[in-house]
Amino acid sequence: MPSHNKNQTHPGGHSFKGFSLLELLVVIACLGLLLGISMPAVNSISRGKDATKTANDIAGLLDLARSYAKSSNVRVEVGFSSDASGLQVAVISAREGTSFTPISRIHRFPQIRLASVADGGRPVADLVLAETRAGFLPSFEMSGRTFDRVIEFNSRGEARALTNGLARRIEIGLLPNINGATPAALQNNSGTVQVAGLSGGVAVYRP
Repeated sequence: MPSHNKNQTHPGGHSFKGFSLLELLVVIACLGLLLGISMPAVNSISRGKDATKTANDIAGLLDLARSYAKSSNVRVEVGFSSDASGLQVAVISAREGTSFTPISRIHRFPQIRLASVADGGRPVADLVLAETRAGFLPSFEMSGRTFDRVIEFNSRGEARALTNGLARRIEIGLLPNINGATPAALQNNSGTVQVAGLSGGVAVYRP
C-alpha cells in the first residue's frame, strides 16, 4: 500500500509543502487586522459621498420648489428638520396658518445633519441655515415632525429665509451625522448648497 507524504515532489523535481493550521490562522489574523485598520477610512469616504449626494439631492428639491412656484404662481416652502436622527426635508405650497399642500413626500437623510461648514473657497453667505437666530420664517409641522428651518420661493423665483428682508446668499451646510454630531475625522467630508436670494439660483459646493 503506497504511503502518503505531506511533502510531495513535482515531476520537475520541486517539493511543495501545504499550509499548517497555525500558518492559516496567522494569515486570517493579519487579514482581520488590515480590515479593521481600513474600515474607518472606508466609512469616512462613504459618509463624505453621502454628504455630497445629499447636497445634490437638496439642490434638486430647491430647483423643483422654485420651478413650481414660478409655474403655478404660488409660494413654495422647503422645510428642514435636523436632529440626532438625521435630516428630513419637506416641500409644501400655499401655506395659510397650519394648512398647506405637500408637493412631495418627506425626504429623509439619516446620516446627515445641518451644520456650519468651514470655508472651502466658495462665496461668502450672509445667512447660514444651521445658525440659531431670530427672524427666520415660521416653522411648520408635517407627519409629526417640526420643520424649523424654511426657505421660501415666491412666484418670481426669489428665495428668502427671513421674515423681513432677502438674504443675498442662503447657505445649507451638510456634515456626516453620528448621534447628532460629527467626529473630527469626518469634518472635511461635507457638502454645501447655496441659494441666491434675488434669483433663486442654486449651487452645490464640495470641499
